[in-house]
Amino acid sequence: MTREQLVADLAAAHLDTGHDISAGDARRLACNAGIVPVVLGGASQPLDLGRAKRFFSEAQRTALATKYDQCAVQGCDSPFAWTELHHEQPWSQGGATDLDHAVPLCGRDHRDIHKPGTRATITTGPDGRKTIQIHRRE
Repeated sequence: MTREQLVADLAAAHLDTGHDISAGDARRLACNAGIVPVVLGGASQPLDLGRAKRFFSEAQRTALATKYDQCAVQGCDSPFAWTELHHEQPWSQGGATDLDHAVPLCGRDHRDIHKPGTRATITTGPDGRKTIQIHRRE
């Protein structure tokens, strides 16, 4: 096997110049250009969608199921299977549909968090799991 064949087999990206580059070089180029690359996991499903999609994907939901057992609101024991994925920073305010910005909320808490006058405090633990304390207007 020639060096060119070996490099082509190991290459992560192909440039429009005709050259193949490594994954590290591709990440550096993307970073320098201000591009957030799509992160792949499992069966090559995108887990970070940025602003390309508004709604979280099934692949993202599956990935979060490994981290969460239930709704992220303190005191709520609704199982993860009953949750909806909420953007930590609202989509309407520029929030990204990325895995680390997704927060599972049961239907009741998801509706409540969007009510006028409701505030939420989101805390991220060392394991990346988010906990929400909802301050409801009485």
